[in-house]
Amino acid sequence: MKLAILALVAAMVTGTQSTRTRIPQPPLAEDAWKYVLHCTHDIGLLPSKGGNLADVKWFVTQYPHTHTGYFVGEYIYPDTIMLDDRVLGQQDVIEHELLHFLMHVDPRDGAPSEDHPFVPFYTPCHLMASQTITFDLTTGIMTFTHTGLKLEPRTP
Repeated sequence: MKLAILALVAAMVTGTQSTRTRIPQPPLAEDAWKYVLHCTHDIGLLPSKGGNLADVKWFVTQYPHTHTGYFVGEYIYPDTIMLDDRVLGQQDVIEHELLHFLMHVDPRDGAPSEDHPFVPFYTPCHLMASQTITFDLTTGIMTFTHTGLKLEPRTP
């Protein structure tokens, strides 16, 4: 059941993009990688086997606008980062996706349901725009809602 849900989510995510094109490592990636390694150093998050910047496969695409805003990038396990063409020059977006890569979480291995754990995305790395936390006293469930980067609509 869990795999079926993950497959459905993967189909939905990959179905939202138009064509994707393989690109060389973005110019900002080296500095972004240094930042991610620095901000995660004290919590002991280190690159795993196959977790080096040179191992990342980079792609660019154009994500469409949705009612919830813009989808600007994604990490696809184990080594792919896809970026919207409008954010290739935004180091914080590249850092955010590289942090996913550094964490190297395989969704098939029962990964946590929280894609952006407070540690390290909010602290110490500060790679989320904002977050609303709701705690249900009846169930004891804490829900995180993320508000991300907003971009201007594309002009035809």
